[in-house]
Amino acid sequence: MSGGVLRAWGRRPVVALAAGLLGLAAAGVAAPAPASAAALPGNPPKVPAGSTVRVLTGVPAGQTVLGEFIVTAPEGDGHAVLFDCDSPRQAMSSLNFRAGQTVGNLAMARAGSSGGVCAFTTTTAHLIFDLTASAERAVDAGSPARVLDTRLPGDGAAPISGGSVVVVRTGRAATTVLGNLTAVRAANGGFATAYPCDGPRPLASSLNFLAGEVIANFAAVRTNAAGEFCIYTSSTSHLLFDLTGTAPGIVVAAPVRRLDTRVDPGAPMAAGSVRRLNLGVSGAKALLNLTVTGAAGAGHLTAYPCDQPRPTASALQFAGGRSQANYAVLASDAAADICVYTTTQAHLIIDLTALTADLAAVLPARKLESSKDWTGPNQLVTVTVAANAATAAVISAWQRQPDGRFAQVRGPMAGFVGEQGSGVADAYSARTPQGPWTLSQAFGNLANPGTRMPYFKADSWDWWDGDQNSPTYNTHVRSQASPGVGSENLHWIGQPYNYAVALDYNVERNREAGSAFFFHVSNGEPTGGCISVGQADMEWMLRWMDPAQRPGINTGVGAWGSLIAQRANF
Repeated sequence: MSGGVLRAWGRRPVVALAAGLLGLAAAGVAAPAPASAAALPGNPPKVPAGSTVRVLTGVPAGQTVLGEFIVTAPEGDGHAVLFDCDSPRQAMSSLNFRAGQTVGNLAMARAGSSGGVCAFTTTTAHLIFDLTASAERAVDAGSPARVLDTRLPGDGAAPISGGSVVVVRTGRAATTVLGNLTAVRAANGGFATAYPCDGPRPLASSLNFLAGEVIANFAAVRTNAAGEFCIYTSSTSHLLFDLTGTAPGIVVAAPVRRLDTRVDPGAPMAAGSVRRLNLGVSGAKALLNLTVTGAAGAGHLTAYPCDQPRPTASALQFAGGRSQANYAVLASDAAADICVYTTTQAHLIIDLTALTADLAAVLPARKLESSKDWTGPNQLVTVTVAANAATAAVISAWQRQPDGRFAQVRGPMAGFVGEQGSGVADAYSARTPQGPWTLSQAFGNLANPGTRMPYFKADSWDWWDGDQNSPTYNTHVRSQASPGVGSENLHWIGQPYNYAVALDYNVERNREAGSAFFFHVSNGEPTGGCISVGQADMEWMLRWMDPAQRPGINTGVGAWGSLIAQRANF
């Protein structure tokens, strides 16, 4: 390859990018600064419609993450999905919401290579995730899929009549299936119950709904030998079921009602009060459904082991004057007790579906709250293009200030992206991938310009492995000979690699995603998928970058400061 014509790689959740691009002047001439260049919106803005954020859970990669996923202050109707960052997002939902609502639901996903999960929203909103449990082997969160959608021809293309049952075929025989049950625009208010088809329908609900709404709740149910379970609905409604995992070792029985304050003591819980419930087994991990009815106003429940301080987390968000349910996973204390706190006067119902030792339940811990915390970069390079096919780019450097705002500290600068533009990149195109990436390793054919980034001066032994069959694919390799077909010698490339920094892209080393994606010195032409800028600008940015500031880069159409304005997490 000629210098600066490099391939770009990797697939990660792509952040939806705001409009408002500045046009580029001719190559080599900086575009005028936008009116907002002095400082971007303060911290923290909402997560924008169509965006994905990464939630760092601390759970080891490959394990299953369970927790309360909450949307608050959405600017329109929509849905949100929790999913494995290393896999494509499926056409399914973890929770559904209306404009202005605060809605939560238990959600689960497999932790990706970074130990994180990804949260996607169709509508601009704030997102919250409270970790409640993890599972190393007991729960398999691989291959999520929608297994029922009565709106589609394959499932009848008609709502399920009130008082009737639909059979769900999962393909998973005689096991516990976990997933999301959704009611869509029921004719009247009512409830739905998921239960084993080979047993009687229990006196319990899995989901409560009002007429005309779209609402979801998590459910765990045992399938029969044919891989089926049943759903009963009290009111005519479309029903969906999104299978998110299986748990063969967790024996889920028909739900058993363990508490109903309408019966015992016959009065609602007072606002700010706590109800204690003994589960009979100390230290057990309980899978249960919490239901609030007759609430005096909007509020939330918090469920936790009674011997622990009440956490800053919620198990159920509810509105006044209606019944709402949410599934929860939590551990009982040494006395076998769990406690439930309510912010608002309401009746509480608890239906227990399983007790198990196979989950690592934790005191609920908040891992994401977009309205308060910032987990993105404090130093950000934004790369803006006019359209996916454009090869010219506007590049700027931004520094987060003590008040949470971002100030432009250099730019705008003229630069280039791939000769095939930008979008979804792969190993076979000269396309720059759109999205956010961290920056961690710098190098160059010239001596260290004074950067605090890890830096090496390249010589003829420095390669970037591009061999798709190599165990060191998409990594820096020291070798006298090429590590394989498609590898780049970082020294021989010459001037474009006078200064460069590698993007943390395709760190999973997906052979189809590609290798050697860099931010480097421009040779005045579009690249093979990298991002380039003038040498003086590149030298300045290397001196500016500080690993302690978590430097990152974001590329996309109209992406001027989009990572800052949109709160996407790395």
